[in-house]
Amino acid sequence: MSESGDLTVCLTKADIARVKQLKKSTTFFWLDLLDPTSAELVEVGDLLGLHPLAIEDSQHFDQRPKLEEYDDYFFAVFFGAAPAGDRDRLVEVHIFFSHNFMVTVRRDQSAELDLLHRRPQTTSIAGPLLLHSVLDSLVDSFFPLLDEIDSELERIEAKIFRKELSRSDSEIHGVRSRLSHLSRIVHRQRDAMIRSTGGATAIAGLDGEAGPYFRDVTDHLMRMCETIDAYRDRTGSVTEIYLAAVANRQNVVMKQFTVIAGIFLPLTFLVGVFGQNFPWMIQHINGAAEFFVWGIVLPIVITIGLLFWFWRSGWLSEE
Repeated sequence: MSESGDLTVCLTKADIARVKQLKKSTTFFWLDLLDPTSAELVEVGDLLGLHPLAIEDSQHFDQRPKLEEYDDYFFAVFFGAAPAGDRDRLVEVHIFFSHNFMVTVRRDQSAELDLLHRRPQTTSIAGPLLLHSVLDSLVDSFFPLLDEIDSELERIEAKIFRKELSRSDSEIHGVRSRLSHLSRIVHRQRDAMIRSTGGATAIAGLDGEAGPYFRDVTDHLMRMCETIDAYRDRTGSVTEIYLAAVANRQNVVMKQFTVIAGIFLPLTFLVGVFGQNFPWMIQHINGAAEFFVWGIVLPIVITIGLLFWFWRSGWLSEE
């Protein structure tokens, strides 16, 4: 817990006595709760006068992004990127914001919120500035995740161009699934901000002061939506490249089988002809020299001739 500064007090535990004291004063405070119990949420909600439905929402996660207006505060569900190793790489944060307090509830670690707690500047800002810092940090946390996806797409592209197609389809599917999940979250987050920004700033009594900060977060979300859409289009292009590479490999295999069949076809014909008991062959091909010429040299000459023809035609190359 950090209490340095005059404008904001940051609490990381449901200290009911301290919350009561701060509520009676004019000091703005931020209560950040990591995986609180239902009883703690209810107690904090009753103390701050939060609506029971909003408290019930904060007890259940896996919700969609939203921003709901109440009498003198608003309740928001906002998402950021979780550290590497998390199940879905997302951290869901429930935010209660009023003119004299902000409560955030989350179940997962968030490096961005933890960093805000450690920053000395956090205790020197309050109200919309602190809310903007929280929302902006959560939004910006997506960019390293998108950089990872960009690097993953580059790696898959290079792998395909090296003709290393093993497991490339499953890797492309994994990237597409991650982008689809991110797209749903970020687009809904952007839409919630666009729909509710005006009303949210109004009920908090912060029209003139908070509007630019909300618009800044909305602008970041819009740029992120464009980036995700571009990556989804790029994933489609990588899929087309992969399918083209697979089709090219199949063509090469079929071409190799065609070359083999083309070589053995005249040889089979030659063996079939000389396997017949024609009187001329019986009378004239009856020595070692004739056998060597007709049985060994001629098939070799035919094979070399066919291979040369295939090479000149480009059949022996993989392109």
